[in-house]
Amino acid sequence: MTRTVLRVAHAVRTVFRPDGLNVIQSSGAAATQTVPHLHVHVVPRFTDDRMGAIWPAPADGSPVALDDAASRLSKALEQDDQGDELGQGEAAVEERDRQGTRGP
Repeated sequence: MTRTVLRVAHAVRTVFRPDGLNVIQSSGAAATQTVPHLHVHVVPRFTDDRMGAIWPAPADGSPVALDDAASRLSKALEQDDQGDELGQGEAAVEERDRQGTRGP
């Protein structure tokens, strides 16, 4: 899939000569996904285009909270390297969405 995205991105740059390019994959309702399937948007961007900013304003994060998040991510990646299923988190998010609750 990555090879195809790169081919399409190269073609978009060649044909449209944009000032920039966004490659976007959205997963989950909070990320504006309305139909659960995998797809990738290759979006040519031009200065002052109608799309606007796609990233939120920076949030203040305490060093302790950031270190904790980094530690938990590292642990999850290590477990995946050992053959555990990282997809369990995805299943938990789907279940949370079905129940209408919000996770940590």
